[in-house]
Amino acid sequence: MKKRIISSIIIALIFIPVFLLGGLFFKLFCGVLGILAFNEIISLPKFKKLPSIIKLLGMFSLILLMFVTNGYSIYLGVSYESLIISFIALLLPVLFIKKCNSDLAISLSSFIILLGLFFNSTIMINESNKWVLLYIVIVTCCTDIFAYLVGSLLGKHKFTPISPNKTIEGSIGGIVVAMVVGTIYYLNIFPGSSIFKMILISTFLALMSEIGDLIFSKIKRDNEIKDFSNLIPGHGGILDRLDSLMFCLLTYVLLCTLL
Repeated sequence: MKKRIISSIIIALIFIPVFLLGGLFFKLFCGVLGILAFNEIISLPKFKKLPSIIKLLGMFSLILLMFVTNGYSIYLGVSYESLIISFIALLLPVLFIKKCNSDLAISLSSFIILLGLFFNSTIMINESNKWVLLYIVIVTCCTDIFAYLVGSLLGKHKFTPISPNKTIEGSIGGIVVAMVVGTIYYLNIFPGSSIFKMILISTFLALMSEIGDLIFSKIKRDNEIKDFSNLIPGHGGILDRLDSLMFCLLTYVLLCTLL
């Protein structure tokens, strides 16, 4: 627990100034996180035997998806050209290199597109309005922290075998706190917003945050690993920290296009 708290403080000390500075600093920060996350993906047991050319093409595709956009708007975001190039770059080598497994290439491309969409959307939201990005981060953090605290204090009913330590009580507690804190924050930053609408959005984002955590827990279980890496003491790897935020943020982008 001590390592986890110290690491959380260090993460905050790095994120806050980068968040406030924004612009190029924030893009470079996302680029570094993207590369580290990609390295954790290709370090999964099933991807270790992939030829280096596939890994290099995967890195190239991720960078394209992250930084090539149709404009600084969360409604525009990632370009179709980047998506097409990424698919072709990762799938074409399976025709010419014997060691290239088509199933693994498709699986890797799915991971890369997920990461690319996430970081691209993160940059777009930060460029559009950084305080919206902070809202999403707050909802995610509150969900994670209070799901753990409420689960530790009141949890009696197991939630899912995918993550044995999670409880129904903890899950509900995390969602409720995230909804309350997220709604209060948003209404203070954007006065005049619909309270009912923000309660619904905050609740749904908190739910998707927990779903993201479970999906990546399933990936780890399928690969028989505890953490994606040991880069962050007490937390695991980059993907162990971004799993919930990834789904929460992408859900927010989806809601922006629908509402």
